[in-house]
Amino acid sequence: MKNKGNAKSQYSKQQILNALLVIMDNKPIYKITIKEICDYALISRKTFYRNFDTKIDVLSIEVDKIVKEYLNRLSVMDDLIVSNIALIIFNLVNENVYFFKKLVDNNMLYLVTDKLLKEIITVYRVRKKYLFDEFGEKSIENTLVFSFGGFTNYIERWVKNDNRITPQQIKKEFIDVSKIISVSI
Repeated sequence: MKNKGNAKSQYSKQQILNALLVIMDNKPIYKITIKEICDYALISRKTFYRNFDTKIDVLSIEVDKIVKEYLNRLSVMDDLIVSNIALIIFNLVNENVYFFKKLVDNNMLYLVTDKLLKEIITVYRVRKKYLFDEFGEKSIENTLVFSFGGFTNYIERWVKNDNRITPQQIKKEFIDVSKIISVSI
């Protein structure tokens, strides 16, 4: 993403994002042109390219907000166990379900989950250093990658379901999942 500057630039970026999301209601992202986005947002292509290189860069505005909020919530959490992380993630998904639905429908959930995984690995290096000391970096990273693969599939299934359970119920399910994994492996 380019041009992190002034209020006018921020306004243009938000207009472009809003336009892209509205158009994505009816079209997959790969069929949407930059011209369509610009026409809907009432901005020039020059303005688009002053701020972004690609349509994916546009989505990064929202992805970055979600990741920032994820980090804020992690920072105040006492116990970084899977069920607590699930609660944070699914509260964020629930609060941003419209955006997550767009990502899932366009096979782009990785834009969020890859960044969340990268951040949790960084957080674990600091807050769970003893695990790195005991098991090694590779084992911890593999465990987190394994966990986030499950989160990704669960998010996709949850977003597609019209009768969604609450994030608190998901936390309870992840407590059971952790118990089952610990006794069955």
